[in-house]
Amino acid sequence: MVSKKAARRISIYGTIFSIVIDFFALYGAGSVYKRLEKPKEALNYIERALTIKPDNLMLNDIKYHLIKELGDKAAAEECYRRFLEHCHSLGLKNFFCAEACLVFAILLKELGRFEEAEEYYKLAIELSPYPDSDIFFSYAHLLESRMGRKNDALEYYRLAVKYAAKAERFSSCGAVFEETYGLYKEALMCFLNLLSHLLMVSWLPHL
Repeated sequence: MVSKKAARRISIYGTIFSIVIDFFALYGAGSVYKRLEKPKEALNYIERALTIKPDNLMLNDIKYHLIKELGDKAAAEECYRRFLEHCHSLGLKNFFCAEACLVFAILLKELGRFEEAEEYYKLAIELSPYPDSDIFFSYAHLLESRMGRKNDALEYYRLAVKYAAKAERFSSCGAVFEETYGLYKEALMCFLNLLSHLLMVSWLPHL
């Protein structure tokens, strides 16, 4: 015969198991609807999954993108602002928090709110666990093309090159150095790095 203590423990384990199963089922359904390009249905399941794990970084990120996709930029902004404030209050420093700040900064840039966007670019740089070329480049573009601060932007374009991990970054920075700044030696180095990167990638299948 099962003791009361054992029965209570079994009941607790059963409840936890049920919650875990519910979470993955809701997240899975939301993910599939998202892939099927049905954002309204996807959002319904993602929000239900968030009632179980409200601090889940990935789910909050998905929720923001779904709301934005549905065309409600104001609701998307409020959703992400609350999420980012929560991340910052917890002192989280990881890829998801940095990526979230970058996405929000880009949204604010699209809305023409450049000073606010800059604050979130700075926060993205602070929260990233490693130097991120994409953040540096996007921030530099804001400073240079939207705020007229070419000298400040140049520092971040150079950081974008320094930490570049993909061919696209050498190409985009090379074009900026050549056309915007007239820094032909730096532009040349970018394009030579691009060639080296492409050659290395082309040889990988033969190794």
